[in-house]
Amino acid sequence: VFSNVFSKAFITDTYSEPIFSDELTRNLVDLFDFGGWLVNPNRAADHGLVYDAGAEDYLHFLCASGYDQTSIKDIANRTEYVFPSLLPFVLDLNLPSITINFLKEDVTVIRTVTIHQCWSRQLSLQSQHQASFGCQNHRNTQHIDLFLIRQATQL
Repeated sequence: VFSNVFSKAFITDTYSEPIFSDELTRNLVDLFDFGGWLVNPNRAADHGLVYDAGAEDYLHFLCASGYDQTSIKDIANRTEYVFPSLLPFVLDLNLPSITINFLKEDVTVIRTVTIHQCWSRQLSLQSQHQASFGCQNHRNTQHIDLFLIRQATQL
């Protein structure tokens, strides 16, 4: 819900003027400005993509992060928690964002969404590929390959 509220918010004020993140510098708001946009509840209700993450996904994330079964049971207030047969990958927590600190090798992350409206976006400025998730009420899992780009260092 949080990401949908901000991704569908207005970036102009009620007079159709741009919203600034800071009046002193006159920088325009962008995706990274917390609270810098005007919420548009009607657009936020039209959610488009829903990332399918439930309680088990978060418990598996704790498992992948190195927590033991006893700790996970305590955190979840459960009497039972069984580790999955395959150890989950910490980067596969099904969130809209992908954050990797100090990427040392190529990785593939998985995201699963349920589509509630047609959606297609370019993944990044460096990518020539579109991510297309289909159309209404379709559940889709994407494997996203992230490649390490090595830059030459100065001698």
